[in-house]
Amino acid sequence: MRKITGIILGFIFLSALPLLANDLVRGPYLQDAQLTTITILWETELATIGKVRFSTNPRILTQSSVDDEPQTLHQIGLENLKPNQTYYYQCIWKKGKTTRGKF
Repeated sequence: MRKITGIILGFIFLSALPLLANDLVRGPYLQDAQLTTITILWETELATIGKVRFSTNPRILTQSSVDDEPQTLHQIGLENLKPNQTYYYQCIWKKGKTTRGKF
């Protein structure tokens, strides 16, 4: 009986993994950097809304840009950046986030 119960519980746990997982697959990558714009790209396992928080202050990320719809390949453009400034950013999605980076 214990063996059957263990098998059933294992099956239920493995079946629920896709609902729990939404890990980072790749990235983030900085792309198409221009004087006042940049695109940040990353990929998640499941489709979700992605957001990039960013600022010139490394402790407080006060600005953000968000995906239009859930997706696995997130490409978020940041616009109206000040030239010759260091910006700090963090990619965020429903069940995860990256460490803060800078450009």
